[in-house]
This record gives sequence, C-alpha cells and structure tokens, in this order.
Amino acid sequence: MKALLAISFIVLSLLAVLLACARFMKGRPADATGNRFETTRKLVHLVMGALCLTFPWLFDAPQPVFVLAAFVSSMFIYLRFKTVGCLRPVLFGVERQSYGELFFPLAVALIFFLAKEPVYFLVPIAVLAFADSAAALIGSRFGSRIYYPYRLKHGAKSVEGSLAFLLMAFATSMVVLAFSTTLPFYHVLMLAALLAALSTVVESLCGNGLDNLFVPLALYFALSSALSISVAALTVELVSLIASTLLVFLLKRSSTLADGGTLFSLAYLYLAITEGGMLFFILPLVLLASYKTLLPRRFRLTGPVHGQEAVFAFLPAALLFLPGTTFLIDSNTLLLAYGMAFAIHGSIIASAHIRLVTQDQRQLRKDRLVVLSINALKSWCLFFLPCVFMGGKNLSPWFTLLAFLYVLLFSLIFALRRSPEESRTAAKRWFRQGTLASLGSLGFLVCLA
Repeated sequence: MKALLAISFIVLSLLAVLLACARFMKGRPADATGNRFETTRKLVHLVMGALCLTFPWLFDAPQPVFVLAAFVSSMFIYLRFKTVGCLRPVLFGVERQSYGELFFPLAVALIFFLAKEPVYFLVPIAVLAFADSAAALIGSRFGSRIYYPYRLKHGAKSVEGSLAFLLMAFATSMVVLAFSTTLPFYHVLMLAALLAALSTVVESLCGNGLDNLFVPLALYFALSSALSISVAALTVELVSLIASTLLVFLLKRSSTLADGGTLFSLAYLYLAITEGGMLFFILPLVLLASYKTLLPRRFRLTGPVHGQEAVFAFLPAALLFLPGTTFLIDSNTLLLAYGMAFAIHGSIIASAHIRLVTQDQRQLRKDRLVVLSINALKSWCLFFLPCVFMGGKNLSPWFTLLAFLYVLLFSLIFALRRSPEESRTAAKRWFRQGTLASLGSLGFLVCLA
C-alpha cells in the first residue's frame, strides 16, 4: 500500500509539472537560441531527479521502482508519438534528437537495483539531475561566447556547458557524500573531485540522451571502487585523470584526432592507468606523440580527421590485456600481448596508404613490400621491445624476432585486404584494423602461454 501511494504521488507530481510547464510556455516567443522548450525540458528533468532522490526512503525493494520506470517510460513514448497536445512540446520541442526521457527511468531503476546502500543511488541520480540540467541551460544560454565548441559525431558541446556540469557535479557530490557517509572532509573532497571529473568526461562523450544512462552508471561503478580505497590511492587516481587530460590536449597536434577522438582517448588513458598501471599507460601516450611521425611525409600535415572510431579500434586491447579487467594471466604476459596489439596498430597506421598489388590485381609490388616491412620494424621497436625490457619476462632472442614477423604478417594481411577506393579515415578501416590487432595479439598471447 505504501509503495502504491508513493508511485501515485510521483506520477501525479510529474504530470503537474508537465502541465505547469505547458501552461507557462504557451504563447511565449522563442529564446535567443531558437530553442523554445529547453528550459521546460530541463525543469522536468530536474523535478524527476529530485523525486527519485526520495526512493531509498519510499521503497524497500526494486520491484516498485521497475513498475514506476515502466509506467513513466510508456507515458513518454506515448507523448513522443502523439502528434497534437500541449504536453508533447514540453519534452520534445527541442531541435536535436534525444531519447534521454527513456534512458532516465531505465538508469534510475538499474542503479536502484544495483545500489547496496543509499549513497550508491543518491550520488549518481543527484549528479544526473542537477549537473546535467545546469550544463544544458548554461550551454544553451552562454555556450560558445567565450570558447569555441568542441564538435562530436552527435553534435557540438560548449566548454561553458561542460564547466557548468563539472562544477555542479562537484558541488552535488560533496553535499550528498557529506550527508550520506562518515568520511573525513578531505576524503569527501577528493572523491567528489574525481567523480565530477569522470562524469564530465562521460557526459561529453554521450549524445542523443545517452548521458542519462551512462553518467549514472559510470558514477555508480566509480563510487563502488573508490569509496573504500584510501585517500592516497584516491589522490593518485585524481592526479592520473588530470595528468591524462593535460597530456591528451598537449599531444593533440601530434595526432589526427578530432574532438570526439580526443575525448575518447582521454577515457582510454584513464582506464589504462587505473586498471593497468604506468606501463600500460605509456604505450597509448607514445602512440599519440608519434602518430604523425609514423605516417609518410605527405600525410603529416593532415588535420583532425579521425573520430571516436579510431579509439574504439584500441578498446579490445584494453579490455583483454589490462590486469584490472583480466585476472587469469600474470601482468608481465599481459603487457607483452598489449605491446603486440600496439605494435600491429602502429605498423598498420604507418602502412594504411600502401596498396601491395597493381591496379589490375595481378602483380605484387615488391618495393611497397619493403616499405611495409620497414614500417613493421619501426613499430616493433617502438611498442613491443620496450615491453620486453620493462615487463620483466625473459624472452629468447628468437621469440623476440618471431614477434617482429608476427607484426609484419598482420600488417601484410591488412594491406592485401585494403580495397582501392577505401578511405584512410573510414570507420570500416578502423574496424578492420582493430579486429586484426586483437586477433594478432590474442594469438601471440596463446604462444606466450
């Protein structure tokens, strides 16, 4: 009975806010951005988040939350496809395509189910409610007046909006952690700073409303691991994230990554240092710094043309070979397989322009085969040999040489499979490169084991 009354109250409150917003905006002119309903949409977002913060005290089990999430999602789906009515523009009057209203209830139900204690639910939902609303309102009102926006596949985001998200996420996390835990002030301060920085990166990467799902999930998992660690370890993680941010933007000119690729590389570096350690962190940094050096001279003036798909190609190496994500094999062996993945990637990057056969597909170009071999040798020296010397695992000279032949083999496969009309910036190219590097490094791992 208590759960039914709570569900009824929440649904009626949400409907009242929707009706109030519709009445308030009726007949009002469009704002300076041309987006008339951004304010009302985020007001609904804020009220929904505030109502959800009461769930740990209203519900003792996740089932009522699932029922409520299903009902609210069904109501929003009905409003999305309803062609007329005063409530529809409140949520769907924005110009950009977004499914955030569907991801929000899903995230709430999922986090409530996963949360062991109220703090694990309150922090992610509070940040989603307050920081996301602040970012949208500040970004739409003041965005790009001081700094240029950064452009992603799903659209552009402003630096002002991201700063608003960062500050509001920090303040919200501080308040919730201070009242929900017994941690010392300095511990709360460092934890709130880490959560704010991490959630800002995740929010920047997400489009079409996906931030409503991935921001709370990222915060939940980060909080689950960080709440129990020492202040010293927490400080190391925060410094690592700040250092990764600075290094990525300092090295941006050395690569051909666009804004989306740069942000994804930041997330990759943070994952590498927290789940792998310093040696696993160095290799992607070396690749960022040497990317244009690996390319032929005529490509070294290439601008920022590669998006997040270029970073996705490296993600299997992180998930397969970082010690924090793989527990079955010792870290020294994993480091060698990780180095093999980067060596194959580096060789393919240097040789992506090479077409080994003539236009009529009848004759092998031996001169280009020599160039490909030189590129494989450079990448082997740059990414694999340091892992041999620093990893502490003894390899025979013959096995080390075999690793070079392995890099050359997968580079050769890539070059032979390259179609004449395929662009070097195509997502298909990165998918094939990532697949070959993953298969090659996995095969090498089997040889090591």
